Amino acid sequence: MDIEQRPDHTANQRSLANAAAADSPATRATTAGLTGQLSNLAAAVLAVMILLASAAVYIPFAPSLPAANLDDGWRFGINVAIAKHLIFGKDLIFTFGPYGSVYTRQFFPATDPIMLTGGTLIAVAITLVLISLSQGYMRLVALALPLFLLLVPSDTQFFALPLLSLMLVYRLATPRSADRRAPSALLIKAAWLLTVPTLGMFPLIKGTFGICADVAVLFTFLLLISRRRFGLAIATAVLFLLSLAAFWVAAGQPIRFLPGFFIAQAPIITGYTNAMSMMGPPRQLILFIICCLPLWILGNSRSFAKIDAGLVLAIGSAMILFLAFKEGFVGSGNASIASGVLCVAGLAFVMGQQTRLSTGACAMGVIGYLTITHVPLNPVRVARSIVWQLKDVASAFEERVNNPVLLAEKYTATLGGIRVAHPLPAISGTADIYAYDQTVLLAHGVNWDPRPIIQSYSAYTPKLAAENAAHLTGPDAPDNIFFAVQTINNRVPALDDGLSWPILLSDYRITGLYGDYALLQHQTATGTISMAPLTSGTYTTDSTIALPEKAPYVWAQLDIQETLLGKLLGLVFKPPALTMTYTFPDGHQQDFRYVAAMGQSGFLLSPLVETTTDFMALAMPEGREYFSGRGPSHIRLTAAFGGGLFWHTRFSLKLSGITFPAQPLVGQILLKPLTPVAPAPVQYPETSSCSVDVINGTPIEHLPVKVHNFLDIVGWAAISTDQGLPADRVTVTVTNPDGTETNAPAMSQQPRPDVAQAFRHPALANSGFSLKTELPSTPGLYTLTINPSRDGKTWSCSTRIPLQVMGSETGGSDRTVH
Repeated sequence: MDIEQRPDHTANQRSLANAAAADSPATRATTAGLTGQLSNLAAAVLAVMILLASAAVYIPFAPSLPAANLDDGWRFGINVAIAKHLIFGKDLIFTFGPYGSVYTRQFFPATDPIMLTGGTLIAVAITLVLISLSQGYMRLVALALPLFLLLVPSDTQFFALPLLSLMLVYRLATPRSADRRAPSALLIKAAWLLTVPTLGMFPLIKGTFGICADVAVLFTFLLLISRRRFGLAIATAVLFLLSLAAFWVAAGQPIRFLPGFFIAQAPIITGYTNAMSMMGPPRQLILFIICCLPLWILGNSRSFAKIDAGLVLAIGSAMILFLAFKEGFVGSGNASIASGVLCVAGLAFVMGQQTRLSTGACAMGVIGYLTITHVPLNPVRVARSIVWQLKDVASAFEERVNNPVLLAEKYTATLGGIRVAHPLPAISGTADIYAYDQTVLLAHGVNWDPRPIIQSYSAYTPKLAAENAAHLTGPDAPDNIFFAVQTINNRVPALDDGLSWPILLSDYRITGLYGDYALLQHQTATGTISMAPLTSGTYTTDSTIALPEKAPYVWAQLDIQETLLGKLLGLVFKPPALTMTYTFPDGHQQDFRYVAAMGQSGFLLSPLVETTTDFMALAMPEGREYFSGRGPSHIRLTAAFGGGLFWHTRFSLKLSGITFPAQPLVGQILLKPLTPVAPAPVQYPETSSCSVDVINGTPIEHLPVKVHNFLDIVGWAAISTDQGLPADRVTVTVTNPDGTETNAPAMSQQPRPDVAQAFRHPALANSGFSLKTELPSTPGLYTLTINPSRDGKTWSCSTRIPLQVMGSETGGSDRTVH
């Protein structure tokens, strides 16, 4: 036999020996040890990654800087309130508390340490809970949660810890002998006791987050009591209350005012739904319900068998999901908040339950998020977004470490830019600003003396409106007020702090107009506001109510109440919005959102005040002529849907004539005098790139336009819309019946984003102009011409508007209310 064909007995023996050795107890132990070390190393690496991802979510290494808008106004305001040691719940009543900066992440030197500390505590607490809930491959799921939170709104991020805490408590109540996959009870107990103090900070961030934290802590306390674990239950309660008090004091708030902070939240919470709710697409609401119910059932399927622990998880998670629903579909109108919480809940259930059904819950959460927010299922795009976010955070962290003064320098430069864009005059004494541009005021470094509800749209109950009005008549009334007519959600403009308007027009004198802000200065000798009853009665929704004609200014107190069904709907969702329709003498109508509680205290119903200059004109001796045609002849109140079901169809209405002290200076501030001019030596070239949109508050529908002594025009003008050439100056020319001409410079370069959008030229965004002037008293047919100029050259608008001047307005007959 050839040697190469012989069996290799030696090799076979060696192979068998090696196999036996590999299967020996010693080898198995060594392999298991190496596998365990690798597993422990992987778990440790994942734990570090979870911590880093959580830090990227919650620690504001790259905070935002103030901007001149509504949201940044209150964000800046609560930061300054901390620096000024104002007392939350007394000096300042808002939906946010002294740790609001942990949520807003807006940079302010005095609150930056608070913001960083609060964010760090939440990041650590989230990490502890996730590590305690996850073992093996579940740690990858735990890592997915903070990475997902990088992509969602801030509100969603703050729902995560209370939800995860409930799951942690459920695991704490699940004995290890009954579930081998449960982490050690000691680890979970330690994680819970370290998380409770962080939950104690949540009520001082935002009311909604505080309720979520209260749910988690209260249900845990009750569960521990039912399990006769009294020591841990007492430790939970004491830790939560002590940390709440400690955080309050650490923010510079006197401890005796802590109960008052929560009491003051009552009208903010109870009035929120009616005043702030917005209608969104019904599709998103339906999708949320379709996904939320099966998610909750699948996620709690295993816990239903455990009476006490299961109830804690089932009821607690239902309450937090409900709060997320209210936040996303009632308050902010941002459905992505609620849909993001669905995904967070799904991930929490799959980590805590680790069953096929909980995996289904997670799938429902992901599906809900993707379908409600229209996010395309593109893993590459999602991964790229997460990487970009992490890179930005890493860069910001490096910047904070290597150049710690850079943020402060950027902050200072930003405030400088705001001062340039929104110049205000130098003033002495204290100041406040209406309605919500706190950033503009604070950027100028004034001594801020805010009213308790710092933004007027939030004074949406009679109690809150009275708090602000009382501030104006109290010893701490501000010396100066910068006032602008600003509202939200197309409300009746006079509703926002409407109870304060008579005080502003009697205890303060108007001394100037700066941009959109009227400067009101406190006067020692106050004027007198007088009211004379006109009529009162009970009326029905959807009916037309005629208003008295002779009273130039009409004050109204309107009381309409929800039905029991409407109140129940308000608890679980939101009642239908109310609309007030104004009908004017020329027949045109305007619809506004009406907030029932705001009208109970009283507001200026007529004339319709839509701008700051309209507000100033209330104090003009010639105010009646100025508002000619702007007072509604009729009003109508309607509900969006189901009016008879959710709102009582009958309501009370009391009307009074109101007079404001005359301030002659206002006319000099508002009205640009028409000055005689010689006829142009040459005919100006014509342009069609201009328009007069509104005259005396009314769109132009019929020619000639009938006016009395006052002319208030709003429009836009450009040299060429095709080339995107705006005018840098606009002059309004009035040709008299005898052919002589007068003109006045208009306020030009005013914002008109609609014009820029219509002609697709961003350069036309400031092509607006306006002019208020007094016309000759001689009746007759006048002609209005707009003359835009650019680089020293003047054009003439091709459209000329005939004006039929009626002279001074005389009284008319009374109209009765029926």
